[in-house]
Amino acid sequence: MKRYIYIYLFVIISFGVATPTLASFSPPKNVIIMIGDGMGFNQVQAGSLYNYGLTDGQSYHDFPVTIASATYGSSGSYDPDLAWASFDYFETGFVESAASATAISSGTKTTANKIGIDADGNELKHATERAQELGKATGVVTTVEISHATPAGFSAHNASRNNYSAIAQEMISDSNMNVIMGAGHPLYDNDGSAAAANYTYVGGQTLWDSLVAGTAGGATPWALIQTKTEFTNLITDPSPPTRLIGIAQVRDTLQQERDSDTSANPYNVPLNSGVPTLAQMAQGALNVLAQDEDGLMVMIEGGAIDWTGHDNQKGRLIEEQIDFDDAVEAVIDWVEANSNWDETLLIVTGDHETGYLWGLDSSGTTWNALGNAGEGSVPNMSWYTTGHTNSLVPLYAKGTGSDQFTDYVEDTDSVRGDYVHSTAVGQIIFSLYSNPDLASISLGAGSLSPAFSVDVTSYTAVLPYGTTEAPAVTAVADDDLAAVAVSNASALPGTTSVQVTGEDDTITKTYNISFSVATDTTDPTNLALQSPDANAQVSNSSTVAFSWIAANDSESGIQKYQLFIDDTLKQDSISSSATSVNFSVSSLACGSHTWFIRVLDNSNNTADATGRQFSVTCTTGGGGGGGGGGGGGGGGGTITKPTNTTISINSGNIQTSSRNVLLALSATNASLMVIANDSNFSSAAWETYTTTKSWTLTEGAGTKTVYVKFRNAAGGESTAINDAISLVETTQPATASITAESGGSVSLSDSRATLTMPAGAVSGSGSATISPKTNYQAAPSGLGIVGGKVYDFTATVNNLAVTNFSRAVTLNFTYNNNDVVGINESTLAVYYFDEASQVWLKLGGSTDALNNKITVTISHFTQFAVMGQTVAGSGELIKLICPANAAVSDPCKAVYYVGRDGKRYVFPNQKTYLSWYPDFLTVKAVTAQQLSQYPIGGNVTYRPGTRMLKIQSDNQVYVVDRGGVLRWIAAEPVAVALYGANWNQMVDDISSAFFVNYRLGGPVSSSDDYNKEAAKNSASDINTDKSL
Repeated sequence: MKRYIYIYLFVIISFGVATPTLASFSPPKNVIIMIGDGMGFNQVQAGSLYNYGLTDGQSYHDFPVTIASATYGSSGSYDPDLAWASFDYFETGFVESAASATAISSGTKTTANKIGIDADGNELKHATERAQELGKATGVVTTVEISHATPAGFSAHNASRNNYSAIAQEMISDSNMNVIMGAGHPLYDNDGSAAAANYTYVGGQTLWDSLVAGTAGGATPWALIQTKTEFTNLITDPSPPTRLIGIAQVRDTLQQERDSDTSANPYNVPLNSGVPTLAQMAQGALNVLAQDEDGLMVMIEGGAIDWTGHDNQKGRLIEEQIDFDDAVEAVIDWVEANSNWDETLLIVTGDHETGYLWGLDSSGTTWNALGNAGEGSVPNMSWYTTGHTNSLVPLYAKGTGSDQFTDYVEDTDSVRGDYVHSTAVGQIIFSLYSNPDLASISLGAGSLSPAFSVDVTSYTAVLPYGTTEAPAVTAVADDDLAAVAVSNASALPGTTSVQVTGEDDTITKTYNISFSVATDTTDPTNLALQSPDANAQVSNSSTVAFSWIAANDSESGIQKYQLFIDDTLKQDSISSSATSVNFSVSSLACGSHTWFIRVLDNSNNTADATGRQFSVTCTTGGGGGGGGGGGGGGGGGTITKPTNTTISINSGNIQTSSRNVLLALSATNASLMVIANDSNFSSAAWETYTTTKSWTLTEGAGTKTVYVKFRNAAGGESTAINDAISLVETTQPATASITAESGGSVSLSDSRATLTMPAGAVSGSGSATISPKTNYQAAPSGLGIVGGKVYDFTATVNNLAVTNFSRAVTLNFTYNNNDVVGINESTLAVYYFDEASQVWLKLGGSTDALNNKITVTISHFTQFAVMGQTVAGSGELIKLICPANAAVSDPCKAVYYVGRDGKRYVFPNQKTYLSWYPDFLTVKAVTAQQLSQYPIGGNVTYRPGTRMLKIQSDNQVYVVDRGGVLRWIAAEPVAVALYGANWNQMVDDISSAFFVNYRLGGPVSSSDDYNKEAAKNSASDINTDKSL
């Protein structure tokens, strides 16, 4: 049996420090997936109410992960808002068991009836197959036929779930499964009685005969068990067979399809006595699989829960649900007795819901809960369909790796809470069992602190202060990697990112390593005074040379020195290389004084030399006051800073319409202050401290921040503080005359709003006014007011206010690109405020996006505003808002495609973007917060059929097919046939770092092998190309 070796990531540091100890990463040894086919939240609750008299009596309700799961297929969707708006919603868009099992097992959505095959017909890898690659034992266990949809969906590949015989043949003859258990016996009926032979579910008579003979299965043949006794003996068999197939002596299901009254209460019809329970099969299967020292993966299905839903059988639902719950309890007991939760992952979930089970009298927008009739009684409940539904189903998980489900949450449902998609199960398993880690990663400079470990994918490395270039990064693949790539970003200073990408045959893993330069927080050292000596006497007419021993600063370096006398700054900006400064003491009073030197480094860290006392003697007036008797020496070595600092703009108001504001300031022990509109205090000057200050904000609407620092007489400087206020641009109302004969027109000075009134709209003469509003009702949920601008339209005719007009009045509104940041411009419409209902209502209008204008006609005056949806939809292009001076390489320049799955897909470069779009006119700028609403989904690949590609490290030329598939062009004549004599002008070089975004397909040996127009048409958009 292959033993799987986990390679950890080692960091080689060139600075000579010890390699950090790395945290080890251990994927689960065992994975157990338990699926209740057709099991929704209410099926679980029905079993609990009957068995315990409680809504949540099963043990799995106490698992650390209890979440909901969506189940729709590749062409479906789930909208949590629409779902609970109509009772009919759940009866459309549902999945069936083959597609659902495939999604859970492979992590990929597919279409109906496909087993282990994606929507395009490509074979998918099952999680069990990945486990087999790692040397683990695998199995499937079910209460229905062994070749039914769910067990097949973990062990076979077929275009139709209905090909039972072919599926059974693959499972038994071609798969590497170690355990197969279930129903489908060819010689028994649904009551466990002998019946006419039907070999469909076991792959035909020939294969059945070889199973009976013990020859089926090749080099490691299957051991066949059939009787209940054989199943129960297997539970404690100390030496079970390596491969075991158990076909219980019953045709379709262990119990649900047995004859007699199918509408009876639970257990009123005796159970088939000659077959095992699901718990017994699960225990036996685990005993077989646990022999493998590398671990196990098994899928255990309560398959007939679904069948009871199709048949609307309340009593047999209870039987099947409790049988499934008992199996879960048995598995929990096995884990705690034979393994532990640190090495085992247990997942309990449904594959979809069947029967639309709810409480009595549910309809319309009412979903009534199941009625608790007490322990041992069938709950009060009703079926509302005989088919499947698109309802969310429960998912419970415990053990190592279960915490990953929180990373796969897609949305929040108002009833069921956070939910993932069922594909999360497979994706998490592949992630846990992937090994795209690195044998080593080497940095050309810098040290990693804290240590980097392979169980994380995001890391920040702090480089020593003063580093000006990002360290070169090299990565070495281990044996399990098919590819490894390093992508270096721009140079330091600042923060830069490096991507180290490893890829094996199932998954790509990217380590995002961010390098940042450490901040210099260390004060300069070794500063000491030299002369004058302590208690020296100097004449008041002299210029004194104050000298010191130079300070050291090994990080940011010395910026300057300052001379203080009596805690007052006397000379600033003394050269960083100076060790003395001349200063005239004539301005000092006769008598004792204290001097010291302060040093500042280039990060504004400071250090003060211990002060010295000296005396100024006067040359006139009788010799002055002497030295003051020594005066206690020292003093002044440590400068205190102003405290209790505050700033308030306009008495704390949050909004202003004027750039001129009043600042209220306060600080303890302050003599100076400096105020600025930016945190760097550009062009700001120190001024005398005062408690009030008139101030002018920067131009333009938006949030304005004012910064202030305070300084005392000793030079102690406070930390900068700030206050903010929102500046609202105001435009004065505009008024113009209107008449019955000619109408009239009025426009605001900024042309943002204009009204045009035709002749005959009013019956006399008067005026019309447009007034910008600063206080107005907020936009409805999901909408944004363009530019935050609302306008009140009023009119007077013959000195009377009028609001209604005989002919339509035209309103024009204009906007700029900043006004629609975060708003979908294609959804813009004019809204009016309905005075009666006090709500905004949609009016409509005609939008001219090229000229940023929207026009509407009205017959009634009130408040109007242009609004649009604030959330980008599927197929839209978004990017971050860029500052005016943003460099080409600034991350804000990155453009993303919003996928149907709600994730954003980045265009890795402009060439890729231009293969899909001719220009950037439809890209919408959004804020960082808005962008964060869309999780990263991956990179966009070239549109098929547009360009050929060449990897910089590879001489081969490729065409692109749907889904990012690269196909090698075998010879130049093929390229000529496809793209003409100048084919080489249609080749784009791409970095090897982007190669991991693609996968390799078959070669193109002739022009018949590839039709570029067909390839292009097959991917009409990125959603289609990625099968989102």
